[in-house]
Amino acid sequence: MKQCIVLGAALAGLALGVQARAQATYDLYYFDEPQSLVLDPSRVAVFQDIDERAHADALDAALADVPELLGKQATSHDIAGWSLVPVTHASRSALAIEHVVEKAARDDRLTFVSPVFFDQLGGPFIVTRDMLVGFDDRVSLAEQHDLLLQLDLGDIVTERYANMPGVYKIRAHTHNGFDVLEAAAVLARRDDVRFAEPDMLFTGHGSGGYVPNDTGFANCWHHLNTGQSGGTPGIDMGTTDAWTVQQGDASVLTLIIDTGVEQAHPDINQLAGMDFTGTPGVNGGPGNVCDNHGTAVAGCVSGIIDNTLGTVGVAPLTRTVSARCFVSAIPCTGGWSASYSWTADALAWGEANGVRVTNNSNYYGGSSSTVTAKYQQTRADGAMVHFASAGNDNALGSTYPASLTSVNSVAAIDRNGSKASFSNYGPDIAFSAPGVSIYSTDRTGADGYVGGDYASVSGTSFASPNTAGVAALVLSEHPEYTAAEIETALRDGAIDMGAPGHDDIYGWGFVNAAGALNVVVVPDPPAPFALMSPSDGAPAVSAQTNITFLWEASDPGVDYELLVATTPALTNPVHSVLTPNAFSILGGGTLTKGTTYYWGVTAGNIDGLTTPSTPAVASFTTAGCQADANDDGQVNLLDLNNLVFDFGAAGGPNDINRDGIVDLDDLQVVLFEFGAPCS
Repeated sequence: MKQCIVLGAALAGLALGVQARAQATYDLYYFDEPQSLVLDPSRVAVFQDIDERAHADALDAALADVPELLGKQATSHDIAGWSLVPVTHASRSALAIEHVVEKAARDDRLTFVSPVFFDQLGGPFIVTRDMLVGFDDRVSLAEQHDLLLQLDLGDIVTERYANMPGVYKIRAHTHNGFDVLEAAAVLARRDDVRFAEPDMLFTGHGSGGYVPNDTGFANCWHHLNTGQSGGTPGIDMGTTDAWTVQQGDASVLTLIIDTGVEQAHPDINQLAGMDFTGTPGVNGGPGNVCDNHGTAVAGCVSGIIDNTLGTVGVAPLTRTVSARCFVSAIPCTGGWSASYSWTADALAWGEANGVRVTNNSNYYGGSSSTVTAKYQQTRADGAMVHFASAGNDNALGSTYPASLTSVNSVAAIDRNGSKASFSNYGPDIAFSAPGVSIYSTDRTGADGYVGGDYASVSGTSFASPNTAGVAALVLSEHPEYTAAEIETALRDGAIDMGAPGHDDIYGWGFVNAAGALNVVVVPDPPAPFALMSPSDGAPAVSAQTNITFLWEASDPGVDYELLVATTPALTNPVHSVLTPNAFSILGGGTLTKGTTYYWGVTAGNIDGLTTPSTPAVASFTTAGCQADANDDGQVNLLDLNNLVFDFGAAGGPNDINRDGIVDLDDLQVVLFEFGAPCS
């Protein structure tokens, strides 16, 4: 649910005017690392909210009032509402651009005005009016709100953004992109802020192109390589062998983060998708004539089997779900435009809808702290395993987001088992998979890459979903597996093609579906953990008040057994509890005064494996004397009289040894401690 909290009038103190800023260099922070931005001095970006337009010619009229802008030469950006407006030659400098943006931003007919920078692919990199801010885990919720109020940033659009605690989407009051960029930089440099960045618009490319080819399963060499088209027999993913064991479970969902997937394609097993670009009426499908890439990617994972149609995916009975996060450029260059938040929103949507596998066959013109944090969070939770294409530059190192440690980067190989000529390589490659002449689904009819329902496509774009499909098969067979266990199955089941172990070309190897299904992943026991409180040997613990036992959490522990006993072996415990928490509270009066107790905790995971605490047993001593039933600090006649009066009663404060009855055993304790001080 959207939350809107008014925080102030306008970036108080953080919104620096043009004269105060007057700088020729600009930084965008990736967590705490500044990244220099290169200004495009030839144009500015203007956003006009469709819902806020007073009339159709408002944009033209507003641009005409700024003589430095060549409004009649404005072009529409791929993302609705944005326009790119050239500036006059006399205004093509950093300071002049700052002046133009400041001047245009004062016009209420324009919702937002931003400088244009060059992203890593040379495309337009545009500051939007939204900021994505993540606080350090040590900052409490109250402190987060206090800081946002003090800084007067703008309106909180979303709290716990993308289901990440301590992360906010904030809409600035200023209409000036330079102000938002500076405000985010000031926040990013704070020790109590984990990251802060504008929700940038950027460009990207699908990692694969296309080469029209033949049709039919015989062309699916990546499934069954018989030497067709000059290939090497046996160089395939072993999917035909895997299908005799597992063809997929419909409950296993793979999120396709791309330009949209044709929702009614007859040969893709899928659920209804979602559009995150704001394009009306798309709902996960392609939004323009160039949105072709996602349909071919999805077919690699969940192309339907045994339906007498063209191709089949690696995990044909699983289902894909389209998350349209990119708007393809027109004409069809293979490029697209997007906003950081769309990817984070898609991951959060997938998380909320039970997605276990994601595929992103694209590389971004910018690196987003928010997107990185969301990938990290969903991978750390163990529920989602991520795959992305390494890139098609024949270069060292994977492109973003495949470069992230929380994402499995996939390189491409050809039908002879060699590195595809275009594939990136390097130490961050996790796996390799077929990526040359992959016969997959295309948009139907006249749409798509070719005039039919199928196309032969090449690129790491298709190596990545082929690998994601193997992960979906493994999950179908082992739905209890965590992300790490899925990756282990893929790693141990892969064919080691290069140097022994991990190498820069194949990663952990050529992914193999049959091999991955044959791997028995032995889960790790919970990690070692320590007892914290009461500390070992702790004296004077009150037996009459609640005692809190506290220990470190153990990953991946799901429950803890606490035992409290009067012997180091913890036999015949006086208290035991099974709890999912790393603490337990023992009610006052349960333990006996003046007694040494021993306690220990054992962590267990979902597979029944256990790990004892370190140390395995700690001790503490309760304060006072056992026989001081009235707590006056001394064992005296009052205690003796009370015991005699209560003799034979069931339990109560005079049941000194807690055996359920006041008897001679209790009297012996009183006589033994008679006259002893109990302070």
